[in-house]
Amino acid sequence: FYTIFIHVDLLKDHIWEQIKEEDGDITKHVWPRIKVKEGEVFGSIGVGKFDFYVVDADVTLGGFASPKLYEHEAWKIHTVDTFDYYGEPIRTELLKKNIRTAEPLGGKIDYDIKGKLIGNWFKEGTGGYKGLDVTTDYWNNHMAIAYDSIDPEHIVISIGDFNGRAEQFGVKTNSPDPKDVDINSGIIKYELVSYDHYVNNQKWDISKFATNLKAKNRDEVRGVALFQLIENKKLKVEFFPNKKGSQVSGFTNNAVFFER
Repeated sequence: FYTIFIHVDLLKDHIWEQIKEEDGDITKHVWPRIKVKEGEVFGSIGVGKFDFYVVDADVTLGGFASPKLYEHEAWKIHTVDTFDYYGEPIRTELLKKNIRTAEPLGGKIDYDIKGKLIGNWFKEGTGGYKGLDVTTDYWNNHMAIAYDSIDPEHIVISIGDFNGRAEQFGVKTNSPDPKDVDINSGIIKYELVSYDHYVNNQKWDISKFATNLKAKNRDEVRGVALFQLIENKKLKVEFFPNKKGSQVSGFTNNAVFFER
């Protein structure tokens, strides 16, 4: 059982003192297990992103079709809802700062359903989450077809390499729902669009706290995605940047396979 904090800008001296030379090169990655006490201050977060989560090895998430593909970051399949592990009154105080209001309040990362389109996928033959070379942009070969982390009614396609860039899109018309797409559905065509979050019909200013946020697609189509489930764990995929649905009639020789 342990917690992971990312984007910590300053560590307290007594923490630094527990990191030994045998732990590895501190300029790269060091993974010492350092015990802390309840209420102990061990560092601070600067201005910007705050990323923390809880890992409980006694809990294995059930929504990963092939847990073995995540061995490079073995904690992925044991990542639990952070808020469930805080006592009161801290839990309530933290939830007051949480922009997600849908259950589970800590979000969800394991969306795989056997024989369905929804969930995480990796380009065939690239070794799963780790990729072919973890020192480079290993996420190039990753893809997730799931739901927005704030508004779980909004379909999201997250692509490690879309026309040379990592991109995340909404789906025009927000359908069909990927949890309903299976081998019998044939070729599924999604028009890909950017999207924003709104609060009370006003575009959300992300620098300000808000709740009850809803995702809303923009009108401009950025490209097209074609998907076809070939087997329960095999997916045929092709992306068409800068195309509209009417301009794409089917797969070409550029189609590739993803697996999980």
